[in-house]
Amino acid sequence: MLTEGREPGEPGEHEPTHATTNGRGHAGAKPGPGTGTGTGISVQGREAQVLAMIATAVLSPDRAEGERQLRALLADGIDRQRLVDEWIPTVARRFGDAWAQSGHSFVEVSIAVARLQGWLREIEAPRTEAPFRLDAPEVLLVVAEGAHHTLGAMVAMSRFRRLGALVRLSLGQDARSVGQLVRAQHVDMVALSAAGNEDLEFLTTLIHSIRSGVGPAPHVVLGGEILNQHPDAPAIIGADFATSDPEEALKLCGLTTSASAGPSPKAVRAAARGQPERVPTGA
Repeated sequence: MLTEGREPGEPGEHEPTHATTNGRGHAGAKPGPGTGTGTGISVQGREAQVLAMIATAVLSPDRAEGERQLRALLADGIDRQRLVDEWIPTVARRFGDAWAQSGHSFVEVSIAVARLQGWLREIEAPRTEAPFRLDAPEVLLVVAEGAHHTLGAMVAMSRFRRLGALVRLSLGQDARSVGQLVRAQHVDMVALSAAGNEDLEFLTTLIHSIRSGVGPAPHVVLGGEILNQHPDAPAIIGADFATSDPEEALKLCGLTTSASAGPSPKAVRAAARGQPERVPTGA
């Protein structure tokens, strides 16, 4: 997924172009002296308070109390977009990095991450950017088979949608099923999210399946914690690009959500197939 949060438990001929592996929506505050939360999080200032409140709420044995704390944060006028793009992923990542030293059990931290995931469904920031385009780029967000958590994918999906892209999610499907989905949907980009514990041979097979029988094939962008754990993974598995930032991923693939940026991705792909561009009925 185009994510970089590490949650608990978790050579191609196409040479990838590397962009940042630290997406703008995931640039959490750096650890430093000062605020300690007892949850493995130590940062300063207002962000420290927010991160501490989130961590405390999701670790609370009383789920209702945790939800009340979330509502208090929202009522306080917290920036929902930053909450979705930055603070929740930061808490999840720090749980994953330091859960063994935090004094909390693996089960407690896993439940906390699941609660963060539930929060995302409730508070996903509404799109405030340009109006939706009928010819918006289509993105298939693939969470590799065997992944234990999907929080990072949900964050990336939210960000892609607010950028104006149409997003479909493939969760835990095998390589053949993903390839069939790509051929059926004619997507413009495949965003492959990997946590770093996946078998590289499987990811290579997955990308081969994505490109098989499709012309022109969509760009494949690899993102997630795998970029930190295995920096050479993009080249090994044959990804086109590597970044954990959805906005950067769209730019690397030459996709845009701006109505004044020339031919739409669908028009270009349709022309290459010798077919007219598909326009929704009633458009």
